[in-house]
This record gives sequence, C-alpha cells and structure tokens, in this order.
Amino acid sequence: MGWDSLIVWFTSACTINGDDAGAYATAFIERGCEHPEDLLTLEERDWPSVKVIHLRKIVRSLAEELLDCTSAAPTTVEELFRAMGSLWLVASEADKPYDGVKVDGFFPEGPGDLAVDAFVEGAAALYTGEAAFVLVKGDGSVVAWGDPLRGGDISSVQDQFTCVRQVFGNKGAFVAVTQDGCIVTWGSHALGGDSSSVKEDLRHRVHHVSSTGSAFAALRTDKSVITWGLPEEGGDSRALDFALVDVRHVYATRAAFAAVKTSGAVVTWGNPSFGGDSSSVQARLTANVKRVYSTMAAFAALKVDGSVVTWGDPECGGDRRRAAALLTSGVEEIFSTSFSFAALRKSGRVATWGHPERGGDSLLVRSFLTSGVQHVYACRSAFAALKFDGSVIPWGYWSYGGDSQPLSSYLEENVLGIFPNREAFAALKTDGSVFVWGDREFGGNLSSAKPRLMGGVSHITASRDAFAAVKDDGSVVAWGSGPGGDCSSVQEQLEHGVKRVYATRGAFAAVRSDGIVVTWGDANYGGDSHSAHPVLESCDVPAVRPASYCPACNHAHMPGCGPCALRLKK
Repeated sequence: MGWDSLIVWFTSACTINGDDAGAYATAFIERGCEHPEDLLTLEERDWPSVKVIHLRKIVRSLAEELLDCTSAAPTTVEELFRAMGSLWLVASEADKPYDGVKVDGFFPEGPGDLAVDAFVEGAAALYTGEAAFVLVKGDGSVVAWGDPLRGGDISSVQDQFTCVRQVFGNKGAFVAVTQDGCIVTWGSHALGGDSSSVKEDLRHRVHHVSSTGSAFAALRTDKSVITWGLPEEGGDSRALDFALVDVRHVYATRAAFAAVKTSGAVVTWGNPSFGGDSSSVQARLTANVKRVYSTMAAFAALKVDGSVVTWGDPECGGDRRRAAALLTSGVEEIFSTSFSFAALRKSGRVATWGHPERGGDSLLVRSFLTSGVQHVYACRSAFAALKFDGSVIPWGYWSYGGDSQPLSSYLEENVLGIFPNREAFAALKTDGSVFVWGDREFGGNLSSAKPRLMGGVSHITASRDAFAAVKDDGSVVAWGSGPGGDCSSVQEQLEHGVKRVYATRGAFAAVRSDGIVVTWGDANYGGDSHSAHPVLESCDVPAVRPASYCPACNHAHMPGCGPCALRLKK
C-alpha cells in the first residue's frame, strides 16, 4: 500500500475548543480508489480535553503515529507529506471525505506556496495575488480581474488555458500550471509575466512554482529548476544549473531564492543583500536541512536536529547571535515578520532575533514565552503568540501590533485564533467575538463595526489595511482603512450565504453558497469585478464546506494570502 494520500476526518470543527472535548479524529490511507467506501481506516483516537487544539498540531500528531506504524519510507513527517498525493480536511457536516478541502502539501513552504491542486471536475478555486483575483473553474478555464497590468487581464493568454491545475503569483504576475505540466504566464513582463525565454524548458515538466517579488522559479518533475523574471531578484539562475539538480523545494525572500536538495543541501541565488549569498554559512548547509523560512531579506534554515542556520540582512534576521543559545537544537517551527524571526521550540518556548524594534527583541515579554506557546502569528513588524491556555502575548513595534495592553483583559483567555494584516491583529475568541489591536488606520480599531462583532464570527480574512469577518449566519462585517474596510456598497449582497472571503492587497472577494462572487475595495486591486460579472454569476462556484486556516496569511511581505487558494467543492 502506497502513501497516496492522507485523509483526516474531524467530527468537530477544524479548530476544536474545550467544549468539544473528546472529538474523534480518524486517519485514512487511500488505496488509489475512486470511492470513499474503499478507504482503509488505520487509526481512531479520542483526543484529550484541551482548551484549543490546532489543526496543524493534530495532523502532525496523526502523521507521526502513522510513521510509527510502518518501517518503510518515508521516515519523517515532512517526507510523509511530500510523498502523499494530497491531504484532505473534512468538516463535521460533510457526509463523505470527498466533501472536503484538498491541499497539495498542507505545510506551506514559502510566500507563494499554499497553492491548491485545483483541477477536479465540478470544482472551482479562487486564487489571490497582490493586485488581482484569479478564478479557476471546474473545467479548468480561467477568469481574472483586478489591475490589468499586474494579472487582472488575461486576454492575451486566454486561449492557452486548458485544464489549469494550480496558480502561483508574485506582486505583479501569475503562473498557471496545467494538468500536463505546462505553464501559462501573464501580468507584468518585468516581474515574470513573460516566460517566453524559458518556455521550451518548461513544457510538460513543471511540478511547482515559487516566487520572489519579481521573479519565478519552477521546480520541474526531474527535480531541476528553471527561473525567469527580474535577474537581480532571482530570475536568472543559469550559472547554477549544475547545482540545481535533485531539488526538493525552492523558498524565497523578496529578492532571492534558496533551493533545498533531497540531500538537505542548500543552494542560493539572487540579490546577496536579500539572502542570495549564503557563502558565510555554506559549511552548515551541505546536508540535513528540513526546510527554510524567510523574512523580507533573510533566510533561516531548520535542520533535522532542530538547529537553525541563518544568512542574509542582519537587520532582517540574517544574524541569529541574539538567540544562538536556543537555536542549537529543539526547534520545531519558525515564524517571521518582514524583519524578524521567532522560533518555536518543542518545549513551547519562543526564541527571537532580527530587528530589535520589529519583533527581534522579546525581552519585555520573555517570561511569558518560556513555555506553553502553541503558535506564533506575525504582521509586518510585530508578533503575537497564542498559548495553550488561550491567552495572547504580543511584542514588536508597539503601535503596529506589538502592544495590546489596552485589551489585555480580553486576551487573557479563550482566544481561538489570530488574524494579522500589515500593521494590526484581530483575535477571534471561542464565543465568536472579535478584538483588535495595532495601527488604527489598518483595522486596529473596530469603531462602528464593534456591535456586530461581539459574537457569532466564524472566520476573519485580512487585506493589507482592512479586515472582513464572516459570521455564522453567512453575513460579512468589514472594517479598516481604504475601500476594503467599507463594504456598504455591496452590503445587501453580503447579508447572507457567504461561505468564505478572500483578499488581495487592497480588495476582498466573498464567495456565496449560491455561486455568486461579491467584490469590494480598491478597483486597482480587484475590488471591481464588473468585467467578470457574467462569468462570476454563472460559474457555479459552490459552497466552502469546511472551515480552514491559511498559514500563508501570516506572511508579512505578501499580505492577504497572496497567492493562496482553497478548493471550493460541492
């Protein structure tokens, strides 16, 4: 039996609070069959009563148990996820596993990596870039709107879209990967929208695409890498073709790439000031690197022994000496603002380094970060740690989310999740209420929206400077600055039936259960979808069944999940 896919079925919500203690999670291995009844149950577990269990932790625990049950490869959780064809997340109301969300690699690998394997007959997926939305319909055709110069206009490539499987993007261009591994690019030519120079190298061979702000790197099925876009930001790797073989994954800062090979060795290129030069630490990057994390201009490599290696701009986390004693072993995961890193150790302790005023110095809250931290969220210049007891500990630039003192009593318990935009945080509590802090101009003040956010909220989506909350009754509440913080022009269309909201840098798109997509915000960022209305009102976009958490929202220099996608399936 192969590791074709792992299916995790929750009888409760994807994030489980204490009231749902004893919820069951069941793991399945699919045997290459088309029907759910052909699935083999491997394990059923009565999860212990804890205040909040996060989906990522549960999936990781299940994966570790599955690995313990076999002596065959893969041997690590990361290898397991890479070896699996897909991961399905299924909500309690779903009556079979195929009513879930299929994610191609649950743990995102970088700024542009939470891309969903979107092509399934009868399904549709909505992707977001910095300034445009891209809708892939169930038949694999594509609709786009937003800034025409940054991906909102696909007229020049419309006839090239056949059976699109995935979409990736950077700040001004998109790449669509078809079922047969070909690519279609559009948007700003200078930022990677023109791939004509490497078109033949990419025909029928593309497996995955990563991006800096102005360039793309395609990982081919033969594990080699092809790049295009702005050369000084990673768009030209020809001098390293000999080294870019047997590559497992490619990561990115704003202007440099780092490729991890199957041996765990690392190869870097791009702007040296943004991490493109790793020569100073190359001796420590020759093997055993599990994955790489990034700020705006620095990389942090997590090795299999739990140690961390950094390089790039010291002011953006390239110098780890501030936290060196805590980075020699035991690190489980790393989070980043644009300027700093925060490493979460297996013990629940957090270590920070980078720009001291923008999250790199956690001295004032260090005593609260020595244990019990389950996840760390990040905006551009501040962090917020969510602890297992439901409390929140923020630090960083005080006016941009690093100080929640005025709301301290509200954040001492029962926080379910945190949603950051560029300079503010929104916390969702177990009772469905919302509390915010950070820059008032970026949604750090609820103002007139507060009465509607005192309960009943199920999910929050962030753009660069605004938030949009979806309530249990299917209505939407928006707040913040700019056009995205005001949805009054479409409020009647947002009073019921909304299942999910997506965001670019300056606009939102709400997907309703009746198949209608409602947009608002800055027209230059996709807030005006009139050009696509005939399609959006008849594309049969189905309801989003499960609630799902998108870790890409936390990436500080790609606000609004850009790009990410969630399968929308009937």
